[in-house]
Amino acid sequence: MHLTEARQAHQEATSNLRTLQREHPDSPGINRLLGRAIRDLGDLEGPCDRPTRGNFTSAANHYREALQPVTHLIALDPNDTNSRNDLGITLNKIACSLATADPPTALREAAAAAQTFDGAMPASAQFRAYPRIIAADAHIARREFQDAEALLPEAQRLSPNPDRNMQSDLFFTWAKLEAAWGNTQAAARWFPKAIEAAEKLFEKTTTPFYGWNLTRIRAAASAALPDTAQANRSPIRAVWKTLDQRFPGEPYIHEQLRKAE
Repeated sequence: MHLTEARQAHQEATSNLRTLQREHPDSPGINRLLGRAIRDLGDLEGPCDRPTRGNFTSAANHYREALQPVTHLIALDPNDTNSRNDLGITLNKIACSLATADPPTALREAAAAAQTFDGAMPASAQFRAYPRIIAADAHIARREFQDAEALLPEAQRLSPNPDRNMQSDLFFTWAKLEAAWGNTQAAARWFPKAIEAAEKLFEKTTTPFYGWNLTRIRAAASAALPDTAQANRSPIRAVWKTLDQRFPGEPYIHEQLRKAE
């Protein structure tokens, strides 16, 4: 993935949208596009859920900047569901980026995201569950295992029939919790569930996003359960080889394949 080129393109788009916002400060369309463009810059820097440059603090700063046009739209129309949705997503992204880099801040932002989704979109299971999963990750980073354990059943309850993407994230966080707690037998039950859900996603949509997610779960399983390292090595290599064949010339994919081999 050409992250540098993508970043330059998004910076140019953001600059143009800022000019338009100054000319039309109350335009819903311009403010919404600006907020999402700034959010995309964060996605290129360091979100927790996709291949990036790994700059988590920089990503969080972009996400915070993206809140300005969003909150302006909410002030103009407090009943605008799209804007409240964007607010919750952006808060969630801040929490996700900082879950391990700055867990206390991540917990505050995850709580704000949960409150936004609970109040504005009570019917959306996916949106309501994710802040709980992210908060659990932050608690694991702080070694507050009981607090993490209390959040995960709540995330499961909010989404009794989750899509596989959420299912993979939920199972993965359960596995990380059990591994951090030293419950290797329990972790050994959760990691295969997370891998299975991620594999189905990758088979359905063979993209770097799903490949990265699948391989990071396998890598975490190898680290937490050394006996599985050998079994995970070949599938990790196979994922990046498949992606390298499908997207030839992509530097990020080629680098991951080199590391896997």
